[in-house]
Amino acid sequence: MRIVFHDKAIKAIRHAPGVVRDLERRAEAVKADAEAQGGEYEVYSQRGKAKPWGRWRTSVTRVEIRSKGHHESVTRGALQKALDAGRDNG
Repeated sequence: MRIVFHDKAIKAIRHAPGVVRDLERRAEAVKADAEAQGGEYEVYSQRGKAKPWGRWRTSVTRVEIRSKGHHESVTRGALQKALDAGRDNG
């Protein structure tokens, strides 16, 4: 058996509006859960590298850059605790 990957088809699926919306919805859920624990967060959504298959990336980052805010974020682990909010449990 031989498996052939069609690069253009994989890129098309990864950039499909429904797939991008789902990734952004999950990132927004993680952001909301993290903000409920304290702090301010931002969601970034962007096209990743074109090769090999043109992934789409979303990320959630803390807005506050001051060292105290960073320390609180690390010690409380708000983003790590919020990751389950981005998963479908059904």
